[in-house]
Amino acid sequence: MQLITLLALLILGLQAGYSQTVDLPAKPVPVAVLCNGDDGLTARLCEQVKKAFGKSPDFTPEVAHRPHSLIVRIPTNVDWKEDGKRTKAIYSVELAIKDGRNLRTIKGSCWEANLGVCAAKILTDTRSTLGFSP
Repeated sequence: MQLITLLALLILGLQAGYSQTVDLPAKPVPVAVLCNGDDGLTARLCEQVKKAFGKSPDFTPEVAHRPHSLIVRIPTNVDWKEDGKRTKAIYSVELAIKDGRNLRTIKGSCWEANLGVCAAKILTDTRSTLGFSP
């Protein structure tokens, strides 16, 4: 029982320390979604990610001439893999804050026909990384 208590205190302490190092403004957090890939699959995923962040009450899309605090970047073309008649999109997304510090790289996959699933997972993982409650 003492071990469980110690682990819980350690986890809470790490979360508290982590949230203090990610100096973000109160919600909604200004976010820039950037996509470096140049193919159609990457462009479609990028649009879905922008939509997901735009609909979330936790984030506000970057507006011209206003600074952003969070950068969500798809750094390269989304990979893909044929599986029968379907195509699986395999993504890697980098999270960083405006001062250039990288927070995390998120990786995952979904079917090309439903890129909204990938976008929702990227949003959920970003919220979790920032310590937002579900």
